[in-house]
Amino acid sequence: MYQHFPGDNFTAPWLQQSAFPDRDPAHLAGAVEGYKWLVGVNMTNTQGLFVDGYHIDSRKANNRECDLRDEMVYTYNQGVILTGLRGLWSVTGAPSYLTDGHRLVQAVINATGWDFARSQPVDQFRSGSLPPWRGIGRAGILEERCDASGTCSQDSQTFKAIFFHHLTAFCKPIETSNAYSADRSLTAALHKDACAEYVAWTRHNAAAALGTRVDGEFGMWWGPGLFGNVVANKNSDGIDHDAANTTDYRDEGTPVDRIWGWEPWSPGSEGVPRRQGAATIQENTNVGEKVLSRIRIRTLAGRPSKEGNDPNARGRGRTIETQMGGLAVLRAYWVLSRSSEPNK
Repeated sequence: MYQHFPGDNFTAPWLQQSAFPDRDPAHLAGAVEGYKWLVGVNMTNTQGLFVDGYHIDSRKANNRECDLRDEMVYTYNQGVILTGLRGLWSVTGAPSYLTDGHRLVQAVINATGWDFARSQPVDQFRSGSLPPWRGIGRAGILEERCDASGTCSQDSQTFKAIFFHHLTAFCKPIETSNAYSADRSLTAALHKDACAEYVAWTRHNAAAALGTRVDGEFGMWWGPGLFGNVVANKNSDGIDHDAANTTDYRDEGTPVDRIWGWEPWSPGSEGVPRRQGAATIQENTNVGEKVLSRIRIRTLAGRPSKEGNDPNARGRGRTIETQMGGLAVLRAYWVLSRSSEPNK
């Protein structure tokens, strides 16, 4: 808000006194403190990726604290941090914000299974088999956890586009001229060199995305063209979907259990909890204790393919959201490759 909020333009005298001005120092202070909080609250995993956040652990009686970390990783969460960091650098001039941003970009690229030194995937693979899952992708290709199984919701189909949109904005060249200091010129040069290191990876993803087109329409999962159109499901995609505290609520909704509570939410429900029936209690005679069964919410994602062996024909198929993802990665490659040229 400090950087872009234009200020209110009320004409009534009693409203003018309560209007927010543009470049309000309180907005800048809030942004700086907000990022300090984000860094200090333990929101990144061992790969340096931002997890989805904390939620209320309903196993604790009368608990109202967001005290249980959800280890789920989505691509868009990484992207939105990047433009925030670019904005903080723009208004403070502190190079540490750009350093943190580049550290995050490199963490994402590493977690797709990309070798910076050789500008190629770290894993060798053959057609008809899936390379190993590396945390946020495989074989150097950015991927949502729902991609390979064809179970992405409308929300998740937008996420890779969001990431590449913010990466493009973060890597925008820094303006320099005689009006700026030598320190800014040095920062601009280092920033340009760092972003140039991402061009090969972005090109790799753009080429993979182009390989999914049917009648000009991009698919959601960009890997099949490289992997021989292998069709995977949640049992064979190499991802531990049952990992502790990893709930893919963006695609599957929230479960009904003692952690998430008894008011389920499903993608497309406009944020309003809907009752899908009561949780059932089963008697486990082996251990003599009651076990709450998890109730999953069925979504459109996951319906069987009716179009042969095209992995991207499953689930929601090719949509305006998947088209947006393809265009975003193409734009990112074009902008980054142009910006890395001499005298750009």
